[in-house]
Amino acid sequence: MWLLVMIGYPLLSVPGQEIAFRSLAFARLESLLPGRLGAVVWAQAGLFAWAHIVMWNWWAVFFCMIGGVLIGRSYAQHRSLPLAVAQHALYGCLMFTVGWGQYFVAGRFTGP
Repeated sequence: MWLLVMIGYPLLSVPGQEIAFRSLAFARLESLLPGRLGAVVWAQAGLFAWAHIVMWNWWAVFFCMIGGVLIGRSYAQHRSLPLAVAQHALYGCLMFTVGWGQYFVAGRFTGP
């Protein structure tokens, strides 16, 4: 299972998330918050984190907020989508490797 996640997650899940949250959402938020790059970074991180509420646990949201800020700051500085994808893949694979991947498996926790 671990090997499947290490290969599949970076290839199938991460690129779409980074296009949506770093490329598209970042650009839109910059147009809504001109000259407020710090606010843009925090706002896109919040959107990214909230999108993970589908995992039905607050740990996923919390960890994604941290990751969203780290990746968002890097994206703001370098404007590199490939770098954002690499960072996201690295952080995500690290989460699964240290045993925190359980918080990111849909159906692991149940909703209302």
